[in-house]
Amino acid sequence: MDWSPDPERECHCPLCVPGDARAGDAYFRTTMEHITTYGWSVCAVTDDDDLPDWVYTIGLWHTFGSPEVAMFGLDMHDMQHWINQIGEQIRQGEPLRPSP
Repeated sequence: MDWSPDPERECHCPLCVPGDARAGDAYFRTTMEHITTYGWSVCAVTDDDDLPDWVYTIGLWHTFGSPEVAMFGLDMHDMQHWINQIGEQIRQGEPLRPSP
């Protein structure tokens, strides 16, 4: 499915600003394909210099006008699963809200 952002929402992602220097990078192209196909992509950052693993989204703002999401310090696969579940929630029209 081809997701189209709201033309009234300002977006500076690589899909909206042509000519990004990273366009030739395979990982970058895959990320952009995920955003175009699914509405977002989940990027993982593995343990480095004794910092915890973490994951974050790219594309929730572009596609749905939602804040991006990040999760830290848990099992990598669990975090990716949970962030994708949040993306599905947003896609189904249940936006992120502060908890009471």
